[in-house]
Amino acid sequence: MMGVQRPTKAEGQPAEWVDSSATYYVNDPRAELPLEQGPRPDLPQFTSAGHSPPFLGELHLILQGRTAIEAAQEYQDSRVARENAIRRVAHAIPIPHEYCVQLYVCSEELCGLLAALDETRVADTALRWHALLWPSLYQDAAVPENLNRLRASILPQLVALAKEAVSSGRKLMMRVEYRRNTRDANTGAMHRTEETRH
Repeated sequence: MMGVQRPTKAEGQPAEWVDSSATYYVNDPRAELPLEQGPRPDLPQFTSAGHSPPFLGELHLILQGRTAIEAAQEYQDSRVARENAIRRVAHAIPIPHEYCVQLYVCSEELCGLLAALDETRVADTALRWHALLWPSLYQDAAVPENLNRLRASILPQLVALAKEAVSSGRKLMMRVEYRRNTRDANTGAMHRTEETRH
C-alpha cells in the first residue's frame, strides 16, 4: 500500500496525518542492532516513502500468479495454508503517539521469487500491478503514471537485494517507520516527528 493517511480536521484545529517509510535491506536477523538504532549503514539497503507491509503482500500474490479475489476466497474457505509474505519480528514505540517502528523478515518464498525475476518481468509487474491483482476491475491504462514510475524504480532494487540475500544466505528485511505530522491551522507551519538514534 502506497501513500499517506490524511485524516480530516475540525475547523480551526491543526491538520494531522501519519506517514510511513520502509527501508529494505539484507541482514542476518540474529545480528540486528537494537530497533531504535536502525539498520547498519554498511548493509545493502534503500528507503522508499509511503510504503507499508501490504505492498509486499500484494507483490507476493502477483509473483505467485494469484489475484486478490482468489486469495480472499482461499482465506474464507480455509482451503490452503500458505506462508505469509512477511513476518513481523520486532516492534518499538520510541515516542508514544508520535513515532513507531516495525521490523519484518520476508519469507523464503517471496525472496526466491524476487531473485528469479528478469528485467522484462519486473517492468511488466510494475506496469500491470493493479490489473494483475484485480483483473476484473482495473485496466492497465487506468492506473496513474506516477504509481507505475514509483514501482518501476523500487522493484529492480528489491530484486537486487533479494539476489544478495539468496547468494549470501541472509534475509531480506523490511523496516517500517510511522511518524505523526501536524500542520498549524493558522500559520501553515508543518511539524514532523523524528526519531533519536543512539
